[in-house]
Amino acid sequence: MTVVAPMPAHPAAPRGVPWYRARWLRQAVVALFLVGVAVLLVHAGRKVPWAEVGKALQDTPAWQLAAALLFSVLSYLTYAGFDLLGQQFTGHKVSRLAVLRVAAVSFAINQNLGYMVGGLGLRLNQYTALGLRPAVIAAVAGTSALTNWLSHFALFGALLVFGTQALPQLWGVAPVVWQIAGGVALALVVAYVWACVAFKRRQWQWRSLELDLPNGRMALLQLCLGTLHWGFTAAIVWVALPPGANFLAVATALLVAAVAGALAHVPAGVGVLEAVFVALLSDQWPVQQLIAAVMVYRAVYQWLPGALAALVLLGVQRRGKAAGRPAAASEG
Repeated sequence: MTVVAPMPAHPAAPRGVPWYRARWLRQAVVALFLVGVAVLLVHAGRKVPWAEVGKALQDTPAWQLAAALLFSVLSYLTYAGFDLLGQQFTGHKVSRLAVLRVAAVSFAINQNLGYMVGGLGLRLNQYTALGLRPAVIAAVAGTSALTNWLSHFALFGALLVFGTQALPQLWGVAPVVWQIAGGVALALVVAYVWACVAFKRRQWQWRSLELDLPNGRMALLQLCLGTLHWGFTAAIVWVALPPGANFLAVATALLVAAVAGALAHVPAGVGVLEAVFVALLSDQWPVQQLIAAVMVYRAVYQWLPGALAALVLLGVQRRGKAAGRPAAASEG
């Protein structure tokens, strides 16, 4: 829903450029990203037991690395589709190609520096340069985040109730407890989809928060696209492990790691991802193979896309300087 402010009786005096459109802010964000990537690469490199994983990496066939890269591309494409759902929901008129670029670059930065910098900060920065208002950008970012975690809850709940037993073996918690937790997660997902289908009232407000409920078609698209995204992401690690690896076990470990990383607030999940995979799956594969698979995941899903995102941002900055100022996009 787009809120339109009433027109003033007299034209307002011209104002300066808002702070969120300032060129220096965009340049500072780009510089922060480049420095952050360099720091994280150095920090991660010091913690990786290269002597243990080196041979495992060398023994990884080229076709597995190529498959991991392919799944990474598919994961990014499906995640970028979340912003296309946000475009459909808000009705803004930015070109789809620009939307895919903004979403992919923001996600790559999110994977390296965290959600506040990538998921929110650079998304705000890039969409503002394309002429969108902060309220519309917030709606797009909210739709993306909801799609991501809605599908996470759906998959995680299904795996806990019907799938792998890898998680219940951790911490000595009885399987029935995890099944109840999975049932609660699935119930929340079903409740959301049901509300989108059944409720005629689309707008809800609680105090200062306003929620526009999508229709049932949108909710199902969120579930389908989000499920594909998480499936492709899990496949990156799965294909980097020796043939015969249990995909459900790998997917469960990845979903646990996503929650752990979000709670820990560690950029790029440095140390968290490795710890979760070793804790959950070390009874199935040697530690060095697990760490090697995670390193392949980091290379094709975080480091390489992060470097490409930096190049894209630099290109956008140069084009913006050459044009003088960004062209505005109309909003629906």
